[in-house]
Amino acid sequence: MNKIVFFIFLTLCCLPLFLHLDVAPLHLWDESRQAVNALEMLENGNWLVTHYQGEPDLWNTKPPLLIWLQVLCFKIFGVGVLGVRLPSALAGLATTLLLFFFCKNYLKNQLLGFCSALVLLTTQGFISNHVTRTGDYDSLLTLWTTLTVFLFFAWINSTHPRQKKKLIYASALSITAAVMTKSIMGFVLLPPLLLFLIWKKQIRVLFTSPHFYGAISIFLTIVLGYYFLRENQNPGYLEAVLENDIRGRYFETQEGNNRSTFFHMRKIYEERFVPWLYFLPLGFLATFFAKQTTKEFVRLLFFSGAFFLLVISFSQTNLIWYDVPLLPLFAVVVGLGIEQIIRIAFDYFSKEKNSFRFSKFILAGVIGLAIFGNPYFKRISDSYTFNKLWLTPERELFEGFMHRSIPLEYNILHWDINGQVVFLQKLYRRKGFDIKVREINQLQNDDSFKFVESTMDFEIGEKVMMCESNVKGEINKRYDYEQINNWSECQLIKIISKK
Repeated sequence: MNKIVFFIFLTLCCLPLFLHLDVAPLHLWDESRQAVNALEMLENGNWLVTHYQGEPDLWNTKPPLLIWLQVLCFKIFGVGVLGVRLPSALAGLATTLLLFFFCKNYLKNQLLGFCSALVLLTTQGFISNHVTRTGDYDSLLTLWTTLTVFLFFAWINSTHPRQKKKLIYASALSITAAVMTKSIMGFVLLPPLLLFLIWKKQIRVLFTSPHFYGAISIFLTIVLGYYFLRENQNPGYLEAVLENDIRGRYFETQEGNNRSTFFHMRKIYEERFVPWLYFLPLGFLATFFAKQTTKEFVRLLFFSGAFFLLVISFSQTNLIWYDVPLLPLFAVVVGLGIEQIIRIAFDYFSKEKNSFRFSKFILAGVIGLAIFGNPYFKRISDSYTFNKLWLTPERELFEGFMHRSIPLEYNILHWDINGQVVFLQKLYRRKGFDIKVREINQLQNDDSFKFVESTMDFEIGEKVMMCESNVKGEINKRYDYEQINNWSECQLIKIISKK
């Protein structure tokens, strides 16, 4: 492949993923909590137990692979929003390149690789918050689940014992990484893979291979070893995992996120996989003209994606980003349909008798721009829209104010749980500024909130920073003050007198 062409392709991949990655403030709730987990791990040196405000975190009970990567980014690039989000963006890039190189090197179809990668890259549900644009688990999980499916398919079709051995161990490591990223969600694509194995009549080959049990041993050693050590250092962790990641996600509704069975199907239709959802039938039609290996691969991807969609649809807790692991799988199905369109165009315009003859490079560029141009530039536009001030809730404006004003010694007064505020306090304290945090409405053990009157007690002359309207209302009822600085909805004030 021409190096210039690949450089252009790589640049196209990087722009939607990395453009303005660190401009938008940390989001509530998950991203900012992960950021605090990573910063406290960096400071306390405990790489096994994640902490939040100095205590073992039993709300975010996911294994710490993402947190480890964020800590590594902090060490390399410094503590900040960029370090929180880089692992997700890099995982998104790796998933995109995985589609390309697997199609190019294994399926021997470079054009399919280009098309599949560009479909994924222009998918709204992939280039979005809580996936590749924020420091959350789903982008990294999707990398491992996609890799697992690809390795599994390569294992099925391999006829070399040595290669089969390598692939089965690589699959075990990929599944291990998925579980160490997002707990039980790392297993979610294993049932359709096993069903496909039964259909291919290779289940006995797998179960009679000694390397299969060696691979399981590696998985169990790492995963069970982590959970055992974590429970040993942090008693109650396993019960919290059972409640948060298993029973509390699939069998019970958490945090009011109960939606209809058709929630994910509707969202995929309305926004998450638009416009590519309409190309799925074309991808199926294209399988009739594809090579046998490609045909089987596409069928496996669609079956795995459909199974995954069915599983998350019946979960009692439904969040919009749960569908991300199926997007790369469907992207290849769609990519096959688009690849066939381009090949038909190549054949038509390359005929000697045709008066309109073009080089394949120019023709591919024109067709690619026609198909991918609008959704691609929409994703670029989204990378700016994510950072618009008018889209930012007032409870997430603290970061923008603090970055635009000279840090002083003051109190941040906020309404309730706010990981962004906790992260900012730690960040500026590392720079030598004595920033204090006061939370007005505190979460109790029974998951109710209690107004804490004592947090409103300020001495004359104290400085207070606030952004939320309900907090401003409480201050206005109790104090006279003068404004020192303001930005958007945020104010830095000095207490003058009590009312």
